[in-house]
Amino acid sequence: MKRFFYLAVGSLMAQLTLGQTATWLNPASGVWTNAVNWQDGVLPGAGIDASINVNGTYTNTVAGTGVAQNVTLGTTSASGVQMVQMSSSVASMLVFSNFTVGSHGVFAYADNSSMPGTGLVTVASGGQLYRTAGVNQGNFADHDIRVQPGGRWTVAGGAKHNVSSNAKDVTYTIDGTLDVTGHLKTSHSWAPQNQPLVW
Repeated sequence: MKRFFYLAVGSLMAQLTLGQTATWLNPASGVWTNAVNWQDGVLPGAGIDASINVNGTYTNTVAGTGVAQNVTLGTTSASGVQMVQMSSSVASMLVFSNFTVGSHGVFAYADNSSMPGTGLVTVASGGQLYRTAGVNQGNFADHDIRVQPGGRWTVAGGAKHNVSSNAKDVTYTIDGTLDVTGHLKTSHSWAPQNQPLVW
């Protein structure tokens, strides 16, 4: 009977978690894994979306491992620049399904940044993906990437972005701006700026 009770409680807790959203509250910079930065201390996680849309200019730093179901960044805020920054000082991982960078959002990733998943990364008008300078690879694993008109994806000078395709073929659709002064690494070769790429 006791075992059944614990199973029932565990099942209920799992159902309550599904569809839940963790909302960033800190209008100043902070760390992704610090619960004090999120409403009611609820961290994003498996089955829990992350909403980073509070007005202001600040950086949410992922140092180590962060997890979310889906992420919205700068999609509904009215002012400032909201940035999610993968730490450049330690190998960092952000596990998610889909990630939307809105008009006030910047997603910055660095050396040894890893973003496992198989969903879609969308960069809306005014939003930006930014691969900071560095000599090691950064990659989105099996995510498709769509840069919409008015969006920008920058791979800074000397930086390397690894075009991964482990579990499925990936599609990169660039209807906005692709600004590559670094390198995009396909499974076959490094491709510097102005060199054709086959996705």
